[in-house]
Amino acid sequence: MHPLSRAGRSPRHPATIVRRWWPVPTIVLATVTAQCVLLTSRYDLVAAGYSHTPTDAVPDIADHSLANSSVWYAELAALLVVVAWRRRGHIGNRSTIGAIVVTLIIPPWIIPGAGPILVLLVRLATRARTRRPAVEPNWVTIMGDRPV
Repeated sequence: MHPLSRAGRSPRHPATIVRRWWPVPTIVLATVTAQCVLLTSRYDLVAAGYSHTPTDAVPDIADHSLANSSVWYAELAALLVVVAWRRRGHIGNRSTIGAIVVTLIIPPWIIPGAGPILVLLVRLATRARTRRPAVEPNWVTIMGDRPV
């Protein structure tokens, strides 16, 4: 039997699933819409007759702006992920501040989104610390009942 959620419903109840997962289809829809609106016109140079042109003859401005701006999109996505983790309570204030600072300090062309990597390392270290035994092992029972 599943424990009840805050609303008194099972975690498998459709209303609970929609409440927890609504950001996923919203973000996918916003991403697809943004790509259609912002990036469709970038491929008009194929329609302009460049589809059979040798690459040496293609103008240098052909879609380099998209490649140059992609690291900044990754930075923004990393910051949004960190804020979402904080809002959901997966990380604390210190981890959030550290992740945001690391994301903003490390240049995005070196490691875009370094903040979530930091949060992952902190979470793994915390998990490893909590798995250690809380008490010292009883060496008498390990070695047998004979005195050492």
